[in-house]
Amino acid sequence: MAKILFSVCGEGLGHFGRSLSIIKKLQKKHTVKVMTYGLAKKMFKQEANINTIDTLPDYQSAFTETGGVDLKRTTDLGSFFKRGTQASLLERKIINQEKPDLIVSDGKLSTLTVAGIKGVKNIFITNQISTYRYLDTSLRSTAIKGVMPFFNRLAGSTISRILVSDFPKPYDLSSGLVDITAPMHKIEHVGPTLMWDKVERASKEKTGNVFFTLSGVGLGTDTMKNVVKVAEGTKFKFIILNNTDIKLEKHESIKEIRFPSYEEMYDIFSKTDVYMGCPGWALTTEALAFGIPLIATYPEDHLERKRIVENIERYGLGINAGTNPSHMDMIKYLRKIFTTKSYFENAMKYHQLYKFYNGAQRSAEIINEVLEE
Repeated sequence: MAKILFSVCGEGLGHFGRSLSIIKKLQKKHTVKVMTYGLAKKMFKQEANINTIDTLPDYQSAFTETGGVDLKRTTDLGSFFKRGTQASLLERKIINQEKPDLIVSDGKLSTLTVAGIKGVKNIFITNQISTYRYLDTSLRSTAIKGVMPFFNRLAGSTISRILVSDFPKPYDLSSGLVDITAPMHKIEHVGPTLMWDKVERASKEKTGNVFFTLSGVGLGTDTMKNVVKVAEGTKFKFIILNNTDIKLEKHESIKEIRFPSYEEMYDIFSKTDVYMGCPGWALTTEALAFGIPLIATYPEDHLERKRIVENIERYGLGINAGTNPSHMDMIKYLRKIFTTKSYFENAMKYHQLYKFYNGAQRSAEIINEVLEE
């Protein structure tokens, strides 16, 4: 039995869900402690009764009042180095105290830096590491584009393995987002890391069910409000996952849910025909594992989400709905996707792929392999 320290980015819900799916498998053989902060800390306690070790964010997205990404504040190099340094110093103390046999980092570069310096075996789980390539040509962006490849090369030289929680090439939705300088044997697309080992649809027949969500950090509220207008102008049936304080108008075609369990989420996905909303990475891969095409929006200037949504459209898995579609746009997209057979056929290919690319299971296997090396 080994001691594993799992370091998890606390921003949004995707890192939490991805890590928990792997941790549950590792706990059968090993002692696993979790180091995180923010929303992830709350969710580990609420969903799995796991008490976590407090750490600090090494990176933090900043948002505008209109729900887009504030790139100027998000990419501020002074704040980036300050956060990274503070997190690294704290995590060095934690690692010295815990003395883990292996460190697994989901999205936390500060932890990888400390693990590399201390010579502790470490594994990086990610779906994006080279988003900086899509920054503009400003002086600040140019500086970041110059600095980040150095960090990627440094990380690539000290990481034991890099696990990309995505479908294999050429089906990878993270295409263009995970370029890193490292030996190819270190990198593996393990498949989506979901809470469910097997997923099945409740029926092969379409029933007009549409599942809508915001992003994990609550972006996309204007689009959510438009769903009520869409319901009034169509015969589609909507389930809206609304974890905000916003109160929506009641409508007979809308069922509103809050903070569903994973069991409830499975039931929703199994009965959903089309996903619509502002999906994060986890929800995108969950929908496709169930064979559900997407009408996907993304927050303004959210470079990672924009690239993923572009890939969704490029692979024929759904429609790129931009940053703030009107209710008339949404009606048009829904009618188009429900009447285009290829969207459903392409999404079902991903449903079949998940049977062979269970990311949580494969990640646990690789972690055990590294422990034995």
